[in-house]
Amino acid sequence: AKSALGGGGGGGALLVEGDSQLVVRQLAGEYRVKSSKLRPLYEEAMELLDGAFPDCDVRVRHIPREENGRADELANGAMDRRASEEWGDGAFEDGVKDGDGTTRR
Repeated sequence: AKSALGGGGGGGALLVEGDSQLVVRQLAGEYRVKSSKLRPLYEEAMELLDGAFPDCDVRVRHIPREENGRADELANGAMDRRASEEWGDGAFEDGVKDGDGTTRR
């Protein structure tokens, strides 16, 4: 994996934007990924970027959440649809429905 996503040269450019400053800094190589749960996701993201865009100039940029409303709306809609597919409609109306049918608040 590239040690920092800031250059790769030659084959165009890719700008990755995110509203998590921590994730952006981790992808840029400024911060380490300490969480054992997040480490595999980080490694997968880096492998995808390296594999899919090996000759690209890949850059990451932080976008404050206040300026990222449309992306947040789309992400929430996708998560709601997935929850409805997995647990049925209304899964999140009164709380979070767990896989065993119980609801957490």
